[in-house]
Amino acid sequence: MTGGDAALRAGNRAVVEAFFTSNLGNPAERIALWHPDGVKELPFAPSELPKTRWEGRDDIVANTHANAGMFENVVHTDLVIHDCVDPGLFFVT
Repeated sequence: MTGGDAALRAGNRAVVEAFFTSNLGNPAERIALWHPDGVKELPFAPSELPKTRWEGRDDIVANTHANAGMFENVVHTDLVIHDCVDPGLFFVT
């Protein structure tokens, strides 16, 4: 890995960590983290969900506001962030 890749990975990891430690009762905290070309995907979601992928900031912002009330008391515990080969890609469990 090059120094540039390491710096990119560290910066991206910081955003992922901020995302999962943000206050779910305050959607603006998460919205501020999304890139205009961001993608939110739930690859292991139940098939009954009407949508499992949101592309672009506007789509993600709408989803974040729609979900805000459902998750305001949720706290992510035992969070593990796994690096992938791509320094901009993470798998979070």
